[in-house]
Amino acid sequence: MKNTITITLVILSFVCNLILANPIYLEDKSSTITYTHDQVLEAPVAFANSTEDILLVKDMEGHFYVPGKDYHNLPPLKTGSKYRIVISRPIELIWNTDPKEITLPSLYQGHLKPSHFEPVEPTDNNMSILVTGLPEEGEIGVKTSYGIYAGAAAFKNQDWIGITIWGDNPDTTEVDGACKEELFQLSLKDSYGNYQTCEYEILEGDEIFEPDGLAVFRLLDDDEIDSEYGLQHLYPNPFCGSTVVRFNLKDTCNIDLAIFDISGKRVLNLASGTSNAGGHQFSPNMVELASGVYIVRLRYGNYVTRQKLMLLK
Repeated sequence: MKNTITITLVILSFVCNLILANPIYLEDKSSTITYTHDQVLEAPVAFANSTEDILLVKDMEGHFYVPGKDYHNLPPLKTGSKYRIVISRPIELIWNTDPKEITLPSLYQGHLKPSHFEPVEPTDNNMSILVTGLPEEGEIGVKTSYGIYAGAAAFKNQDWIGITIWGDNPDTTEVDGACKEELFQLSLKDSYGNYQTCEYEILEGDEIFEPDGLAVFRLLDDDEIDSEYGLQHLYPNPFCGSTVVRFNLKDTCNIDLAIFDISGKRVLNLASGTSNAGGHQFSPNMVELASGVYIVRLRYGNYVTRQKLMLLK
């Protein structure tokens, strides 16, 4: 009788392990899955078997986990919770339910709510960004070209902060979030809500809204900002015929020089690719563009400068 019971338990255990090991096939760049296990686990434990191919894991409330950066502010995974998985290639996702010998990221950060930025209605259409180089305390908001703060987060004595940028809700008539391929900027406020100058370099991605995308920024100190390089004074501005866009480069680097309309949409490409150190200038052909305010944006290496340009006809 004892042997029969032992055999039965072994078989049940084997079957349970097979069920737990059933893979979830992910082929699309991003997919929504449901966590089905009874065991409550931290994200780095649950996804430990697939971290090499996972770029981003996020819940529906704006928390996320970036395996490649050892960062997460995700609450522990619970049964029935849904997650968006962004992958680098098709994978078989197999949950890891054994927390032994799994080291949680040292950069785990709790999610602090901002008090100086209005909250935005969450949508399924969103982007994740990481910011480092932070001062001691404050808040960062993400401002779109429409002037909407589409995401924000507070920080205190942290090396990193994670922010979700919420996309525009298609069910509303007004623009209430970021639009696809729209430019955005980081805005920094201190603990009292006072605005501070916020210059930064782009370590990964770009300051352009891309649903399910990831971008990484580092805030710059004043002594790291050199106005001698980047875009120079636009002249004439305003203009009705032609104008000249000038910029200086300290080193040879890749550039992207373009003109965006006031809604943050790219309307004219001026130059891209490798460019030599020194001074450069371009005369944009804006004959087919309507009168109005435009944004000239130069990305050179990891740095970005931009200026407003007014076209009169």
